[in-house]
Parts: sequence; structure tokens; C-alpha cells
Amino acid sequence: MDHANQLPGGFPPPPMAPPPSKGLFSFSPVLLSALVFPGAGQLMQRRWVAAAAYALAYTIFFLWFLVEVWAVLKAYYALGFDFMNATGQAPSLTALLLPFSASMAVYVACLIDATVASWRKPKTRL
Repeated sequence: MDHANQLPGGFPPPPMAPPPSKGLFSFSPVLLSALVFPGAGQLMQRRWVAAAAYALAYTIFFLWFLVEVWAVLKAYYALGFDFMNATGQAPSLTALLLPFSASMAVYVACLIDATVASWRKPKTRL
């Protein structure tokens, strides 16, 4: 028996923990992009250009969606409060379809990008 690797009192040293595997998938960037804001996961991955692009694109499309929602709500309330003189029709909800679809497309693309980037092996710097 090798006595050089034993602790005082004849006890063996505790077992060493295995090194972390570099091939494991990390859900953290995907969860950040999904739950906090699109682009947050790319920030965690230190992909600054992708983070800025996704955050900016999502913000623009989502603000466009909110402006369209505001216009539709304003038209509906105008019809409701001025029902005695109302001559117009109810506004169409199809105006919401394009900005909502665009913002959801950016959101899903951001999640897919964070997932694919999490599966890639990190680049080693020399």
C-alpha cells in the first residue's frame, strides 16, 4: 500500500470530483433570452453583435405592435363611447398580424440562435 498518498492517521484522501464536461448543453442563455429579453442569452455568451441585433430588432417590432394595438383600442373605445353618432365600422385586427408575426419571428430566431450557440464548443483563445 502506498503511504505517500494517505492523510495523517492513515486515512485515504477524499475522491477527486470529475472535471466538468465541456460538451454539456447549458440552458442558461436560452432561458435568459426566453424569460428576460431577447438578446440577453447572447450577452451571456459574449456575442455582442448578435445580442444587439436581436434586442434592437425585437424592440422595434414589439413597439410597432404596441402602436398598432393602441390604434385598434383607441378606435374600439371611440366606437363605444360615441355610439350615438357612430357611423364607422369596427377596426380590423389584421393590422396587428404583421408586427406581431415579425416580433415573434425575431423572438424564435433568438431562441434558436442561443440554443445552437450553446451546443457549439467554445473557441479557445491563444
